[in-house]
Amino acid sequence: MSDKKPKNASKTNLIVMILIGVIIINVSVISVLAFLLKSPGDKPEDDTAFKNEATEIAKENPTTAPSATVDPTDEMRKVVEKDFIYDGIFINDISVGGMSKEEAFETLSENFQKPFEEIFITYSYDGNADDHPVSDFDAGYNISAVVDEAFNYAREGNIEERYALITQLLSENKKIDLELLYNSDKLNSIVSDIAEKYNVPVVQPTVSRQDGYFSFTAGKNGQKIDFDKVINETTALLRNAQSGTIAVAINEVEPSFTQSDLEKATSVIGTYKTTFTTGDANRNQNIKNAASFINNVVVMPGEIFSTNHHFNPCTEANGYAPAWGYESGKLVKTIGGGMCQVSSTLYSALLYAELEIVERRNHSMPVGYVPGGMDATLSGDYIDLKFKNSTNYPIVVESIYTNGSIAVNIYGYESRDSGRTVDFVSKQTGSSEPEAEEVIDDPELPLGEKKYDQSAKNGSTWELYKQVYENGALVKEEFVNKSTYRAMRAVVRVGTGAPLPTEAPAEPEVPAVEGQTGEQPVEQPVEQESPVEQETPAEQETPVEQDPVVDDTPPEPAPTPYDDMIPGPTPYFEI
Repeated sequence: MSDKKPKNASKTNLIVMILIGVIIINVSVISVLAFLLKSPGDKPEDDTAFKNEATEIAKENPTTAPSATVDPTDEMRKVVEKDFIYDGIFINDISVGGMSKEEAFETLSENFQKPFEEIFITYSYDGNADDHPVSDFDAGYNISAVVDEAFNYAREGNIEERYALITQLLSENKKIDLELLYNSDKLNSIVSDIAEKYNVPVVQPTVSRQDGYFSFTAGKNGQKIDFDKVINETTALLRNAQSGTIAVAINEVEPSFTQSDLEKATSVIGTYKTTFTTGDANRNQNIKNAASFINNVVVMPGEIFSTNHHFNPCTEANGYAPAWGYESGKLVKTIGGGMCQVSSTLYSALLYAELEIVERRNHSMPVGYVPGGMDATLSGDYIDLKFKNSTNYPIVVESIYTNGSIAVNIYGYESRDSGRTVDFVSKQTGSSEPEAEEVIDDPELPLGEKKYDQSAKNGSTWELYKQVYENGALVKEEFVNKSTYRAMRAVVRVGTGAPLPTEAPAEPEVPAVEGQTGEQPVEQPVEQESPVEQETPAEQETPVEQDPVVDDTPPEPAPTPYDDMIPGPTPYFEI
């Protein structure tokens, strides 16, 4: 028994060892087979070589780089973060890719700006020549701006957007054009200087009326360069970067009207006269001065006449003096007071001439030299009397000043029927009473004494109508205007100073009686009212027939009309 047992144990151990060996062999075979059958894309344990291979592939073709090992953002950043202009960008026909901004500017200046600065433009006329280099026009290319545009291309947006624009340049180039710039003010100034050199002003025919007679002078043609044509031809040369000679085009300019036209404008088509007191020398001076500025003025067909244009500036240097006028409902001394009587007389004459009234405003307070609705106030350069010559012929304005009256005659071509006449009627449609008088304490006046600076006047509303007569019969009545005049309250100054001294009457000596004393009577100051009218209403004359008003004595020669207007802030004065 003991001999068999060891023999069986040895046999068992041998079998176990054989099985273990088979298992080891099988595992080894399987490992070898697994290694031999491994996929080429599988990652080896040591991936250094793999990484190097992927980097080379990414450099050759970024879109196929293995995303598992290379960050495409890093590669894009290398492309977009360049401190020079990207390849594929052209300015005009010059490639500026790979250049810095400074290099691009220098290259473009050499190719465009420097040759351009050698260009000259010549203006010629009648054997004369004026040469101007392009520098006179501040002309040149916008090189700096275009270089900035080229450099800044594809430098906005996120990195993917910028990268896409840059790679697109390889197949589709970006082209930017230079623009030629010049100073239009310099160009206009140069051409204006040429115009001043070659222009010849036209001489208009003139007319004047002295001592009841007309006299005429013929006009003369002038010449004027074709300003727009010269500008356009200069601009074309500049934009094409070409030197050239421009023959200055000259146009002949004829007078706006002829002497023959003026000779037809000798019929009285409207006339009016107003009167004034002669006690205020300054006011008389202003009326005479204003009248002289509109005497012998010719107004062409379609032209608009501005009274302020001829009267202004209202200054002492222009011949005006301080006189009474309205300011904010009060009578005050103002430069030019009284000139509104001339404008009102002119307005009334224009009504009878049936010319188109463009602008007119009535006074704020009533005036005495014309009926309600026939006045025309002026103030500064913003309240004006304007009319339009609505006829087909020139008209001539004549003003005649005499000591105590001002007359305006309108001469033109009489196209109205001989049996047709007009007249004007003012109809009062309302009235208003003034407020209570304004009382001003005046320490310069004796106690209780009164002095009126302004008397009260009622306000009123008027409507003006034109009546048309044919052969003496009224055929039509037309509304012209509505004028409202405010009431004017009285202004009185009351003395607050010391009372006037009084003298006691001499008393006979009476013997004194015991228990009795003598008393002297004391006089009280007497109040006095003396309203002072600052403006006496003047009589008005409205001619029935349209005969010119002629002065018995030759009028003084009128000074040259002042044709400049000087704008500026002006208080609301009605003068």
